[in-house]
Amino acid sequence: MFQLERIPLDPDPSEAYVQIGIRSFGRGIFHRPAVAPEGLSKLRYFCINPGRIVFSNIMAWEGAIALTGSQDEGTVGSQRFLSYAPISREVSPQYYNYFFQTEAGLRLVRSGSTGTVKRNQTLSPRVIENFLVPFPSLDEQRRIASLLDSIIRVTEADSSTSQVEAALPSSFLSAAFSGSAPTAKVKDLLFLSRQPVDVDNETAYKAVGIRSFGKGMIFYPPSRGDQLSKLRYFKFPGEALAISNIKAWEGAVAVTPHATSEYVASNRFLFYLPKEDSIDVRFACYYLISEEGLYQIGLASPGSADRNRTLAVDRFAEVRIPVPPKDVQQRVVAMLDKVHKEWVQALERRNALRAALRSSALNAAFTGKL
Repeated sequence: MFQLERIPLDPDPSEAYVQIGIRSFGRGIFHRPAVAPEGLSKLRYFCINPGRIVFSNIMAWEGAIALTGSQDEGTVGSQRFLSYAPISREVSPQYYNYFFQTEAGLRLVRSGSTGTVKRNQTLSPRVIENFLVPFPSLDEQRRIASLLDSIIRVTEADSSTSQVEAALPSSFLSAAFSGSAPTAKVKDLLFLSRQPVDVDNETAYKAVGIRSFGKGMIFYPPSRGDQLSKLRYFKFPGEALAISNIKAWEGAVAVTPHATSEYVASNRFLFYLPKEDSIDVRFACYYLISEEGLYQIGLASPGSADRNRTLAVDRFAEVRIPVPPKDVQQRVVAMLDKVHKEWVQALERRNALRAALRSSALNAAFTGKL
């Protein structure tokens, strides 16, 4: 029915490569920012083609299984991603992608994922290839897949805006920074602070990332030094302004937690501490993800393509930030924190309802109820 497809990547130093990732709970494939070959990790990489069912071999037990589409052509995946191509004209990849997201499909995947720790359960190709799965006629497979496509399109009709709407509404940010406070340049308020790390291949490190649209930081599970990318890595301070130098133009700005000693960040991330007590980094963060702040960051991020715009440190130093009295900054932060919390809670309730409807539709389709 399906066969493991492994097309080794032969990196070209003049090319940039987009890596795939797979979200858990059947939420599809995402793309990481394009990187030169040295930005890839030390794992082996393979070419990804459309129309393949791809399993994350370490997170499939949590539903990290997806179907590739035309938008994934030309991307690459590490050896952690097992890509299966159909070898029979009697199978619909869409149907089997949906099957593995049902309760029955996930039971199969979990039964074949070995490991003693929840976050270290690995699925092997040998196990996948021995799964016993339903095999209705091709017409029936297509009928079910088409029906589920329609249902899921309705339940996720505005999913293309989900990342943006999960951010604090721009109207609140605009209102918060509509005053006439004095301004100062970043270089007069903040200083860059990070300490180089000599990465050891045998040591486990917890890397971080920053989500776009002001959605905060990402804290990745521990991975060995030889699995980190070939970029340079740094320790960084707590309660600092954190910026992704390649995604700042899209609002990848955050504040680090109080305790950061166990984490590392690549040289793609910049961390700033206050030079003096006149600025609250939380206030600076909110300003930089406002419409006015993003406009200034955009000017400081040269590049001809959206996915290739790098924030220049010297240009960022010239960005101007409003500096009202400290107590005013703290009131603004408290107000925006409260609004953001309530906004996220409302979205979580809505998304929970969507997920329940999606799960019900999947299970009904594969138990003869649709």
